[in-house]
Amino acid sequence: QTVRGSVEYAMHSQQHMAEMRNQVTSPGGTSAEAIYHLEKGGLRTVIADGVWAAYRRSQSLGGESKSG
Repeated sequence: QTVRGSVEYAMHSQQHMAEMRNQVTSPGGTSAEAIYHLEKGGLRTVIADGVWAAYRRSQSLGGESKSG
C-alpha cells in the first residue's frame, strides 16, 4: 500500500521524482543509507536493463505474431 500510495502521489504531482525523494530523505538517515546501497549495488542499472529487455522481447514477439 505504501508503494501504491507513493506512485499515485507521484503521478499527480508536478514535482520531479528526485525533489520528492529529497523531501523525505534525511541526510544520514535510514532511507539515505538504503538508497546509497541500492545505487552502489547497481539497482538502477538492473531495473533499466530489465525494462529494456522486456521492450525488445515485446517487439520481437509482436513481429512474430504478424508474420505467423
